[in-house]
Amino acid sequence: MELKDETIIELTKAIDSLSSELFKMEITIIVAILVCVGFMVLLIRYYENRTNDRADGFNSSKAEKLDDAGDTQGLIKYCQKWFKKYPNDVNVNFYLGLAYYHDGQLDKAKHYFESTITLNPNYREHVAAFLDEIHDAYHGKNSGESN
Repeated sequence: MELKDETIIELTKAIDSLSSELFKMEITIIVAILVCVGFMVLLIRYYENRTNDRADGFNSSKAEKLDDAGDTQGLIKYCQKWFKKYPNDVNVNFYLGLAYYHDGQLDKAKHYFESTITLNPNYREHVAAFLDEIHDAYHGKNSGESN
């Protein structure tokens, strides 16, 4: 009977030792997973910041919200920031034209609307009405001054 008791005691010790080792391995795996997740979060933030500095960093939705809110000066500042980096971005030019149009700076609006069409002729429909109104405003002024 002693052999069986001794064997049971040895098996119990081995199971306890194994349980302890498994627990250590589980903790190690959990820590490794947490480190990997943290590293992934850092990488995501890093690449989000890098992509925000590219031309696609211009946020048309933000520009639209500024325009809808009537924050013409805010829209001008926002667009000018991006225009300095990306003067050939069609959306930046369009929203600059729109901002200057709403601000009453029709010469600047006309310039940016025309640049918009030059950069992407598909925008002609979007800016045609603004250019027509600018033309009519100048035409009306000029004909009014000649009378």
